[in-house]
Amino acid sequence: RGHEYLWRPPAGVQIDVQIPAGDVPKFTRKCREDFPKQARLLTPDAEQVEQWRGRIDELGPELKVGIVWQGGTKPLNVRQRSIGLEQWHEVFATSGVQFISLQQGDHREELERASRVLGTSIHHFDDVDALADIDSAAALTAALDLVVGVGSASAHLAAVRTSWSFTTPRRAPRYLTPGPSTPTQSRCWPAP
Repeated sequence: RGHEYLWRPPAGVQIDVQIPAGDVPKFTRKCREDFPKQARLLTPDAEQVEQWRGRIDELGPELKVGIVWQGGTKPLNVRQRSIGLEQWHEVFATSGVQFISLQQGDHREELERASRVLGTSIHHFDDVDALADIDSAAALTAALDLVVGVGSASAHLAAVRTSWSFTTPRRAPRYLTPGPSTPTQSRCWPAP
């Protein structure tokens, strides 16, 4: 992302070949069949999962659904990979569901506006951040019944473990071919 080549090898060490880590799969795994078949790629700490389950169970007996409405960090990516909360009104009208924000960053104003305008409560836990503490974020997603959202770190984190995850239909080339899931996320489906 512009800083890949800032690292310099120690004195006396010569590098023959260099490649960004994210580019390695295009040479080693060129199709879906090149990926190992396994039920999950990430197993969160069981104790943390139970702690999160206890916290979200306090919200009530309803289905617990994590939501992510914004992906990306660059302005163009954010516009292309986001669905404003006002567009979720039909989802929020679903009865028997408690919605939990998995959105990274401070989105209190958006959550308050959604509560006021859409009449829905979206719970947010300030003490978890997928970028700062991936273990806690993985445990939270494991404690949820479902994750729905745009392609983002939080949605993908849910999909590489045992949560069911639905994402927006926009697909990046890194997903290889279109289909019901990604090579590493067998329980991640693009929404229709």
